[in-house]
Amino acid sequence: MACSGSENDPIIEHETTPKIEFKDFDEKISYCIGLDHAVSAKTIYASPENQLKFDMSQIEKGMIDYLAGNELRVPFEARDSIFAFYLLPDGSVNETAIPKADASYAIGMEEGFVLVSSLVGRGIDQVVYADLLIRGIEDGMKNGEPAISIMEARTEVANYYSSLNKKDGEAFLLENAKRDSVEVTESGLQYIIYKKEQASPLTSLIPA
Repeated sequence: MACSGSENDPIIEHETTPKIEFKDFDEKISYCIGLDHAVSAKTIYASPENQLKFDMSQIEKGMIDYLAGNELRVPFEARDSIFAFYLLPDGSVNETAIPKADASYAIGMEEGFVLVSSLVGRGIDQVVYADLLIRGIEDGMKNGEPAISIMEARTEVANYYSSLNKKDGEAFLLENAKRDSVEVTESGLQYIIYKKEQASPLTSLIPA
């Protein structure tokens, strides 16, 4: 028989995340990218040495507002100045100069900017579903169970980025092979001869 408390004991409800029915791979990878990025950010800013310096709820809000195209509470162009005043060289922070909430929100905007830049750089910004990317970020910032385990999400992201790198490499080799200066072997190896030396004509070593 399981142990149980009295009927007057409070019921503790654990935060859970409903499973998501992804329609295709693009939906799933969008969620995984958001989840992976959020968990990585949380690992840094909510670490024991940083948890008192930053407000995680404001970091999350800054990220989501930037990614969703919402009105930004802190001017985006002011983030570098905010970091310069708030983050001191010795690793401490200056809450007298900049409120923790504003600094945290600016960090969230920066995280959102870094994520978008990464997607654009990989050429997948038009493939990713913004709503599922944001959903992944929201779940990654919570203490509950995400729709996909973080280990599975990171494996999906790593494999996806690896396949993109392979495709980019194959596309480069295909285009590179069209150059007149490029030689291609039967095995597919490509090389360039920068200078072809003309062989000197043989001359008699015996004087006439």
